[in-house]
Amino acid sequence: MTHKLYIDATDLVHWSDRTESQSQLPNLVRSLIIGTVPKINHIGIAAGEGVALPGYDGVLDVDAGNAWVPDGASVWEMGTTKDKKGKADGDYEKRKGEPGDEVDPSETTFVFVTSRRWREKEKNEW
Repeated sequence: MTHKLYIDATDLVHWSDRTESQSQLPNLVRSLIIGTVPKINHIGIAAGEGVALPGYDGVLDVDAGNAWVPDGASVWEMGTTKDKKGKADGDYEKRKGEPGDEVDPSETTFVFVTSRRWREKEKNEW
């Protein structure tokens, strides 16, 4: 039996051009985390109008992650912009300089999520 994939990468790229994708990407990410990680100690991912609030886009703590979610504590930044590298660089540098009182960088993984295609070579260079 084969399973049909209802949403593919091209669908996500086209969706990324829509204004609402900026506020809805966190909903998608939260749903994927909840659907794939059996034991979540803490999850805080703002969506909708909450994306305009200061702080990380997401804060997560899990006992055991998976291929897409790291074990332990992680902080998440997300973007739908075409300049994914610029967004990732900007978010990483900002958070590296000011990680926040609640984050111990030596024990926390930084995760960047984009709804855009990021070719393997480009990701490896980042």
